[in-house]
Amino acid sequence: MPFVLGVLIAPVGLYLRRRLTDDTPGAHHHGLQRGVLHELFTQHLRTLLLITLAVMGGTVSTYVLTFYMPTYAIHTLGLPMSLSMLVGVASGLVVLIMCPLFGLLSDRLRSRKLPILFGRGVLVLVLLLFPAFMLMNRFPTIAAIMPLTALMLVFYSMGSASEFALMCESFPRHVRATGISIAYAVSVCVFGGTAQLVATWLVRATGSKLAPAAYVATCVVISLIAVSNLRETADKVLD
Repeated sequence: MPFVLGVLIAPVGLYLRRRLTDDTPGAHHHGLQRGVLHELFTQHLRTLLLITLAVMGGTVSTYVLTFYMPTYAIHTLGLPMSLSMLVGVASGLVVLIMCPLFGLLSDRLRSRKLPILFGRGVLVLVLLLFPAFMLMNRFPTIAAIMPLTALMLVFYSMGSASEFALMCESFPRHVRATGISIAYAVSVCVFGGTAQLVATWLVRATGSKLAPAAYVATCVVISLIAVSNLRETADKVLD
């Protein structure tokens, strides 16, 4: 049934794609013959690496706090499967509601970096991650886990919408799609795709139930350093 419901969203995607205007080849069309990849890796390599690292913090947070949390609740905290799945549903709902609101805030503040640095900085630097995981282990009930996970995701969501805008606005037009595709795909595949595996392995290897929090915190700190080294793009005139 979940797969059937997932297929139902396809017509919406097709409708949106048909309604979007696309660029026609013209003065700004460079084509593959201009060596897009060559230019990307020679003139924009620093930006490409920084965007890849910036996305890393977000994608690891997403995979651990949203997708891994039900597994963590079952195998580490001992919750029944029927209750632990509610954690994943609640997590997705929080992100669905908060991301558009924080995206609006980013536009109002005219800043892409500030919501990322503040939201994820609070998530890690104020040590929200570790107290939340400690409380979940101290009180392994759905009544404790759901609000704590939701609170962490509220601060995580602060930078989600502006992160995608920052990605798009950091590359010039003729390498934008290629640059975003490579940075996002590499980060999600390498770091996001392995996040649950790494978190599970860390719990077993260290014997610490706080290991997933430490892994998320490390990745987020690295991504914050990357974001701080990117230029602010909110007022940038895109080509």
